[in-house]
Amino acid sequence: MSVKRKELEECEEKGEDRKKLAGNLTNKLVEEKNEEEGKIVRLLEKENKSLKLEIEAGKTNMKELIEKNSQISGQLEEQLEKNGNLTIVTEENIKRHEALIKTLKAQHENILKESEHEVKALKRQAGNSTSIMKKEKKEHEVKVPLLEKETSIYEEEIRSLKLQIDEGKADVKAVTARHKQIFDKLKEKLECPVCMEIPRGGPVYVCPNGHFVCKECKSWSCPTCRVDMEDGKSLLAVMVIENIEHRCKFVYCEEHFALDKIDGHEKICIHRTVSCPKDFCQEKIALSKLLDHLGRQPCSTNAVPRVLKESSKSGQVKCTLGYLHSLTNLPKSESTWKLNHFQYGDTCFVILAKKLDHFYYFTMVMLESKEECLKYNIEMEVHEFASTSQESEVSFRFSGKPCSIDEDKDDRKYLGLTVNRKGMEKIIRKNKDNSFSLSFSLVQK
Repeated sequence: MSVKRKELEECEEKGEDRKKLAGNLTNKLVEEKNEEEGKIVRLLEKENKSLKLEIEAGKTNMKELIEKNSQISGQLEEQLEKNGNLTIVTEENIKRHEALIKTLKAQHENILKESEHEVKALKRQAGNSTSIMKKEKKEHEVKVPLLEKETSIYEEEIRSLKLQIDEGKADVKAVTARHKQIFDKLKEKLECPVCMEIPRGGPVYVCPNGHFVCKECKSWSCPTCRVDMEDGKSLLAVMVIENIEHRCKFVYCEEHFALDKIDGHEKICIHRTVSCPKDFCQEKIALSKLLDHLGRQPCSTNAVPRVLKESSKSGQVKCTLGYLHSLTNLPKSESTWKLNHFQYGDTCFVILAKKLDHFYYFTMVMLESKEECLKYNIEMEVHEFASTSQESEVSFRFSGKPCSIDEDKDDRKYLGLTVNRKGMEKIIRKNKDNSFSLSFSLVQK
């Protein structure tokens, strides 16, 4: 029995040796993998984890086999003590145990072979990756000096170009200043000594001593040297006039334009001179100052424009003027009411109301050019006071375009709503103050 126990212990020692061998191989694999470069290790972490799991599974199997062998040995000893049939049972258990050890050994050998193959493949991949990285590094080391050289060349070219640009700007500035000086002298010589304006067209008359005078101011003698003016004309002066920029004629404007563009600008200049839209006000002022005039003078009912905020989906804006007129104390022939001025977006406009003879005139005057007014559609309706146009028994409506501030002042009353006196009497008959209302809407195309 001692011999058999010894054989069992040897088997167990062999099992422990196998276990140690598997552990040693595992440690060796781990050490070899740790020696690889950090980048390759990260790429292979997934494969290494799989190998570790398989090895751990092998260890677990070995432990289970050892535990089974221990249980079997214990059972054999008990059985031998009971039955006395030690030899047969022991031989069978030894054979069974040896078969299990062979199977476990074969499994470990297969695992080790597979691990070795995988490690070799990973090493080959790592070697290939390393060689590629080394090759790219060498190429990069070759390219970097070339790129640095090209960069320095480009930087030098940029500095050179900047210097050239700065020199060019200085030259342009000098030439521009020189040209301005020449043109200023030419303009000074071309300026008519009578009206103090530079002519915008020929002929330009010249006296025998070379002094210029415009065609509007030409007389029998030269206004500069007093010699007799003849019919001499300067072609050179006309050529200069046609090729210089002319200043806008309006006082508050500082803009300069070529001769072929100056007229177009002056038609829409925001500083152009306009007449106050109030009928009995004769002031002519710059358009840019008109709102200030309306705010200071008794021409308007409101010092600042009323901003139209109420708007529908179509963009229409409506406002009721309310009390405009009482017929009791007005002359029968002509009368006007104070203006009402409004603001719609960036556009300002006024509502004119006037009675002349047997007609009433209502006009919307927009403080814009004629071309700008074409972008708007308006509706005006006169009706009973303190009621809507739908509720009023009698009402009169106008649809069309607003009137431009550039229209002739005497013609503005004809460019809106005109109502006969008989019609107005029907509107105001229900109101003891003889009042009426005017509603309007404005929409931009």
